[in-house]
Amino acid sequence: NEIIKRTGQYGISGIHFIDSGNYHYISKINTDRIDYDFSLVLYDHHTDMQKPMLEGMTSCGDWAGQVLEQNKNLIQLILVGPTEEDIKNIDLKNKDKLITFSQEELRNNCGREKLEKIKTDVPFYISIDKDVLSQNVIQTDWDQGSMQLMEFKILLAYLFKNSQTIGIDICGECANEVGQLNEIKEDDAFNEKILSFLKKEED
Repeated sequence: NEIIKRTGQYGISGIHFIDSGNYHYISKINTDRIDYDFSLVLYDHHTDMQKPMLEGMTSCGDWAGQVLEQNKNLIQLILVGPTEEDIKNIDLKNKDKLITFSQEELRNNCGREKLEKIKTDVPFYISIDKDVLSQNVIQTDWDQGSMQLMEFKILLAYLFKNSQTIGIDICGECANEVGQLNEIKEDDAFNEKILSFLKKEED
């Protein structure tokens, strides 16, 4: 309730940086505020669809699964970046709403036919965890995928071109520690690149 109160003033439109991937559950709070049909596009090296450690608890590891199972306004959840193995382990209700692009499919340039399954007549909320990207692109504080920057941009550009975007959030900042000042500077520089790209695509 306190988090909902503190974040309510910012709304969901625009682009929101929400810090480390530890706080990715903020995306559930944001999507809970959408009171009409929408689809969630989730860039993440992890599915964020694990079973909660405690009943009724929401965390960075299970929030997306809760959106899939509980949000009545959700039309589709488009998940981009986890491994095939992690995707196979998703065991939730409403899997018919789930469209996935695995790390392996992206690496091998496969799965293009799934683009036709994406419903573009409803707006998208886009949530990005930078751990989907390769370590040679950016450093985060979670284990990372293998996506290159161009792959990241191509699918986003497709989504922007074909449907309205309600809002965007971005997480995956590295740990804010003095010993990692160089990584923090690189993170900030990369965030500027993402912001510039997203603003350009929105226009």
